[in-house]
Amino acid sequence: MRALKRLGAVGAASGILLMSAAVTPASAMEEYSAVRNAWSGQCLEVADWRMDDGAPVRQWPCHGGRNQQWRFIEMANGHTAIQNRNSNKCIDAPDGNYGNGTQLIQWDCHLRYNQQWLVMYSSEDPQKEISFWAPPNDQVIEIGAWSETHGAAASMWRSNDGLNQKWNTAVVYG
Repeated sequence: MRALKRLGAVGAASGILLMSAAVTPASAMEEYSAVRNAWSGQCLEVADWRMDDGAPVRQWPCHGGRNQQWRFIEMANGHTAIQNRNSNKCIDAPDGNYGNGTQLIQWDCHLRYNQQWLVMYSSEDPQKEISFWAPPNDQVIEIGAWSETHGAAASMWRSNDGLNQKWNTAVVYG
């Protein structure tokens, strides 16, 4: 079962509750979640069930496949890595580029800074809207240009609190 914890006074000062998803060790039962964009209603996935480094992360209509299932790996520094169930690779900001419009990819999980995220919940309920922030700046994971197109890229953009930058999670069983 995923546990939640507060990350600090920064969130309290800004009116946002900062939390990180904690998971059990890999040797124990692993919990995966579908991650749905609050604007488009589509799920975050690795494109075309790809297994290679550099495969794009995008939105696609939710179908429950393993390429749309994600595990949140809590790190000692309070950041979270997001690992795909199908490929066992992590969401990655390529070459540490967090600039506006940078398309996210999957890469072997090395857990360096470009694979670390702050999971911010807008309420105590993790089923409600959350955001994934890149720790070194104010960039978040979004679906660019408020796109509802199947296959639109997941990318980085400066936070504007838009629904295209918010996500809902639901635990996947089986």
